[in-house]
Amino acid sequence: MQQPLTPLLETAREILDGSGRKGLHISMIAKIAVDQNKNMGLPLEEFQKKIGTALAANLKTKKPRFASVNHSSGPRKGKPKQGWYRLKEERTAPAAFAVNAPQPSKNFLGKAGEYAVMSELLFWEFNVSSMIVDDGIDLVASKDNKFFHIQVKTSSCPKDNVWRFTISKASFMRYNSGNVFYVFVLRKTNGNEFIIIPSQQISYMIHSSFISDAQTLSLNISCNEKKKEYILNGKINVTPYLGNFGGIIV
Repeated sequence: MQQPLTPLLETAREILDGSGRKGLHISMIAKIAVDQNKNMGLPLEEFQKKIGTALAANLKTKKPRFASVNHSSGPRKGKPKQGWYRLKEERTAPAAFAVNAPQPSKNFLGKAGEYAVMSELLFWEFNVSSMIVDDGIDLVASKDNKFFHIQVKTSSCPKDNVWRFTISKASFMRYNSGNVFYVFVLRKTNGNEFIIIPSQQISYMIHSSFISDAQTLSLNISCNEKKKEYILNGKINVTPYLGNFGGIIV
């Protein structure tokens, strides 16, 4: 914390404020102080001497509030101009603005997830389009003359680090084939993670009791931040499917 200025230096600060890097000579500072009746009743020469001494002393402190004015040209370029002073420029860190991520409604969340997946597919050089009617397939992606059906499921950032998803079993059975993929979008505070699982792999998880065989399939994906692991329903490690869009074409 900076120490308060003496009345003499406070007068100099007020006069130098606005003079920029050009600053002023102590004779001009003293004259302005007299004109503005800020010379504390001292004669011009005495006030100039005192303020010159005070400014020179301030430059030697650990945290000076004033600085010398340097020559801008000539043989003495870069060296201090005798008797010239300016205010020291204060360097402040830019203000940090904390923006809280919104908690979108279900409709916004779902569409945001679909467009996020479309964007990723484009980065992976898939040609992708959105289905007008969602009857179990959200996106159709094509690459190398092959077509893939993709269902997108999105869950927002949870407090317990468990993203919860549901799939209608009837819808799942209608599109359970080798070219169908489920992309689970794990919305985090300021970004997304994607778990891409083939439909047939989900079918295997149902038969192996990793996913309960019910009319509504429940998939909970938890994240172990220390191990960087993603676990489905507390039973199976799905980390190999993380961000694996390239696995769609394999």
